[in-house]
Amino acid sequence: MIRGYFDNNRPHIPLTIGWGPSVEDTFVLVDTGFNGEIKITPENAKRLELNITHDETVGLANGQRVSMSAALIYVDMGGSIGVVNAIIAPGDTVIGVNLMKKFACLLTANFKTSTLRLKPQPAKRTS
Repeated sequence: MIRGYFDNNRPHIPLTIGWGPSVEDTFVLVDTGFNGEIKITPENAKRLELNITHDETVGLANGQRVSMSAALIYVDMGGSIGVVNAIIAPGDTVIGVNLMKKFACLLTANFKTSTLRLKPQPAKRTS
């Protein structure tokens, strides 16, 4: 389970991201309005020595559609590690709905205590 917090009413969690031998721990904004997997900063991408693999068309909140650079990175979600698409753009590092779906997460926000829990669910096995 990943425990987070609210900063100025914005939910954040700690997350480990990386590629190859480069790994870093960071705090990310949890944004249920973002339907991508993760958006990282150009500075994160440079430190992790990411290779741009493709461009993705992204719909912004104002309705505008723009093309943004993207790369593959590893994300550690509470011990579950997976390769995901990372959009590279200035601003906060953000995780979105598709990342939480990919890891089958249960998201719980306690507004009274200003705490957040993100729990990846174990994969269902079929016999």
